[in-house]
Amino acid sequence: MTRTLPLFVEAGGGLSFWRHSYDFSEEDITLETSQNLLGLYIPVNAVYKIKINARMAVKPYTGFYFRLWLTGKEKYESGVGGTTSSDSYTLFGGDGCDWKRFQMGWQIGASLDYNAYNFGFGYGIDFNQVAPEARFGTFSLRVGMDF
Repeated sequence: MTRTLPLFVEAGGGLSFWRHSYDFSEEDITLETSQNLLGLYIPVNAVYKIKINARMAVKPYTGFYFRLWLTGKEKYESGVGGTTSSDSYTLFGGDGCDWKRFQMGWQIGASLDYNAYNFGFGYGIDFNQVAPEARFGTFSLRVGMDF
């Protein structure tokens, strides 16, 4: 971004998998639900590179990310008095679900470069809700390779 500072823009891409499950049981009532989502994740960050030596560098970053959910499904099984029923449905359109496929958010973190390898951690929070009263906050641990 500048000629004198080691500041640059970094873009990438990856797959994002999310799973949530919930179990409830009281007397003769049971409920088990699970949600699985798979999406495309595209980060765009401003990064400042701090060289430690010829082989190592620390790179704090901040920026935005975009997420496009490719698929999402919820499964549930409920039981009352020994009788159970189960079903599954898509979270995006159709079966009365109004989840949003596109999300955007802000993230912050740092990584350590060792030769061509990259190890990092970060936190991101969505700007918009994926479903009514539902927004993702995500901690991440990353391992990668520069090429």
